[in-house]
Amino acid sequence: MKWRQTGISFFTFRMLLITMAGTLSISSLTTLANVSPVLPKVFIDTTYSAPAGNTIPVNSGGNFQAALNKAQPGDTIVLEAGATYTGNFTLPNKTSGIGWIYIISSELDKLPGPGRRINPKDASNMPKIMSGNVNAAIKADPGAHHFRFAGIEFTTTHASPEVVTYSLIDLGYAGQADISECANHITLDRCYLHGTQYGSMQRALIANSATTAVIDSYFSEIKALCLEAQCILAYNGPGPFKIHNNYLEGAGENVMFGGAASNAASMLPCDIEVTNNYFYKQKWWMNEVPRLEHLEPWQRRYCIKNLLELKAAKRVMISGNIFQNNWAQSQNGYAILFTPRGQNPACAQWIVVEDVTLENNIIKEVDHGINLLGTDDRFPMVHAKRIAMRNNLFLNLGNQLQVLSGAEDITFDHNTAFQSQRMLVSGGAPSRDFVYTNNISNIGNYGVIGTGKGQGTATLSYYFPGCDFSKNVLIGGVSSTYPANNYFPANISRAGFADYANGDYRLAAQSAYCKAGTDGADIGVDMDVIDAATNGVDGDRGFLKMNGLEP
Repeated sequence: MKWRQTGISFFTFRMLLITMAGTLSISSLTTLANVSPVLPKVFIDTTYSAPAGNTIPVNSGGNFQAALNKAQPGDTIVLEAGATYTGNFTLPNKTSGIGWIYIISSELDKLPGPGRRINPKDASNMPKIMSGNVNAAIKADPGAHHFRFAGIEFTTTHASPEVVTYSLIDLGYAGQADISECANHITLDRCYLHGTQYGSMQRALIANSATTAVIDSYFSEIKALCLEAQCILAYNGPGPFKIHNNYLEGAGENVMFGGAASNAASMLPCDIEVTNNYFYKQKWWMNEVPRLEHLEPWQRRYCIKNLLELKAAKRVMISGNIFQNNWAQSQNGYAILFTPRGQNPACAQWIVVEDVTLENNIIKEVDHGINLLGTDDRFPMVHAKRIAMRNNLFLNLGNQLQVLSGAEDITFDHNTAFQSQRMLVSGGAPSRDFVYTNNISNIGNYGVIGTGKGQGTATLSYYFPGCDFSKNVLIGGVSSTYPANNYFPANISRAGFADYANGDYRLAAQSAYCKAGTDGADIGVDMDVIDAATNGVDGDRGFLKMNGLEP
């Protein structure tokens, strides 16, 4: 898609051309000066370009570590498809030479080509790198750089849920405090990272690194008893990061930035691209794991939290993803969290969640949608600001959006949601410069509601002083409860969708809300843009059904 070259999507480009000057609907305690997020400054180029140096074959039974030590930038290490390489291998820091070292399958030409996501059925054409203990199969030396894995399977020998594999790939280390110590320029391309059916794996990839990309890959069975498990975790590495066109199946947080202390402001994860991924949790994970009767009931379940969480991140683009399946188990069921956390007083000085763009995504079959925390309750200097949520479709959920504790410059615009409980929930300190425009939502059971305040205008006036809350279609709402300049169809049939029953959430030409937005566009999502952005993203559903993995 063209936006990946320019760093901006069609929808964002269109919105940047619009003068956001709607009429303020609520008596102002402050002057609205909402500021849009800054986009990532760097978008990683992951074009496949095979090195022209030496080829180092490592056949079944060969010494993979010796090949890693021998290879020079520009060389290619070829691992035999079908062979297993068991150990804890280290990526050395090559201090001379120019170019990348590629580690590839001998049957790479039989795998899907660059730009196409692999699938577990492709494993027969992959070599397998396996950890034989609880430690990482691949670990990077400080400063290791320019390694690209293409067509490789990574897994562990451990199958017991009571034995935790801590990670499959570990880039960087918790103690690093300067970019010179970071592993950098590491790419996972069409790789398959997975645990075992009942085994506990805490992380597939720890990316405390710089210039790191994960593309066209498949993560599955990343889960652990009583421990948060992530497909991808980064907390002490500066980025940039590219997570594009992957299947990401994790129990705790499928992807998380932050969550542990970074050691310097320069180690805050920045310039993050999360695009065209399928975030998914298997529904059987809500059940107790069998054959664990000797444990307490609460110890027999995998830790389920959310699909994506930012606790420390700056300049993030999240676009064209599908987020599916999340429920209250070890957390309250929100699918996407923007919740800054300082972890300790030292790192709290530089921890932020800011300049985040969430657009053109589908969030479905989750207990709740988005939870946004303005200020860390333990370290008040930690904050969230400049977060825009545009052109997202929410299906089959409870609460749509929760904004707590003094967030700043938050925009929720041109979204369509079919939630059963609340549109907007708030509490804690008021949030400034809040824009909620051009959205279509069910009013649900309480609509807009904040702690200790009444529904609608009472909550908006207190928790979002001076906000712009206008040109929204509030299905089932009562006009006297909400600000003027909004719309209140009695039910979904009167909202004027083209074909709601069959999942077409465009507005019909005769709908009263066509061309009625603050920008002259249809209220709600632009389905053409969402369809284009998410086309094929959930293509792995066929594999899940074929193998009986989906209920």
